[in-house]
Amino acid sequence: MTFKTKKSLLVSALGLVILFALIANFTHGGGWGYTHRFSLSNGHKSAVWLIATISAAHDQERRNIIRSTWQSLYRDDDIVTRFVISNPGDLWAPFIEHENATFQDLIVLPHLEETAEIANTIKSVELFKHLAAQGQRWAYVSKLDDDSFLDARTFYREYLRPHLHQPTANTHFPLNSLRYTAQELQPSNRTVFGRLLSREQFSYPGGQFYTLSWDTMALLARLHTANPITNEHEDVLVGRLMHEAGESFELIELPNRTAFDYSPELARGDGTAWAAGGADLDTFVHAIGPGSINPHKMRSDEDYLRVAACYDKDGLISRDKGE
Repeated sequence: MTFKTKKSLLVSALGLVILFALIANFTHGGGWGYTHRFSLSNGHKSAVWLIATISAAHDQERRNIIRSTWQSLYRDDDIVTRFVISNPGDLWAPFIEHENATFQDLIVLPHLEETAEIANTIKSVELFKHLAAQGQRWAYVSKLDDDSFLDARTFYREYLRPHLHQPTANTHFPLNSLRYTAQELQPSNRTVFGRLLSREQFSYPGGQFYTLSWDTMALLARLHTANPITNEHEDVLVGRLMHEAGESFELIELPNRTAFDYSPELARGDGTAWAAGGADLDTFVHAIGPGSINPHKMRSDEDYLRVAACYDKDGLISRDKGE
């Protein structure tokens, strides 16, 4: 046996020791503790907007695509972006630990099982409970699906800023000029932004992307604690909790031109995500065109990247750019 072989065996053995030590840390060392190991704040007291993307623990590839597209385009000291995962279990624990050590942008809800049913029902409201219990607060909290793209710059300018009590004169991207704490810079009370969907007795924001004023989020956390519904879809749950408690809120609608389901079949056929000329952009499903802020249902990574290519740091680019 050569020295090189012995060294390789030693490295392999050391790697196994580290791997099992990491697993043991999670299974015997008190469980998941991300929420106590780093602050949800980005270190700037003026941060006013938290965007929380719901993600499955094993879907690291999609998280990396999101980090490198809209989160990189619209990086700002006053926006906090996080991914929200449930307990990934022992197998994925070391990899999640490594990912979070690298990016420090994961919120782990250790009491939730990582299943599609949990993600589609109570994961979002459990996030709200978690946030309400923290010391940090924001004027707005957004819930975003990981198959949604977000033009954060335009959404803030056109929807959030006009509802803040302390408006800013910066018309380009005003977040970096906001020098108020989240407590000082408050949105209108009981405000929700999202696609307008309805049941017979109440309305609710579509789950692909909705934004809550802080008081609305905190109220939903309290209402679910008192009325722990577990069998309702997470976006419907927002309206149902309010309705059953006799509470009211203002739902500011994102029209279909702004927030929609993306379909590559409706693109213009040149390998991009742009809609064909003359396409109806006011339908529930369409491709990218003027006014697109929150396209949804990019299930494949290729579709997500084609959509992202339609945006730059200033928002939506001209569909003819580069031709």
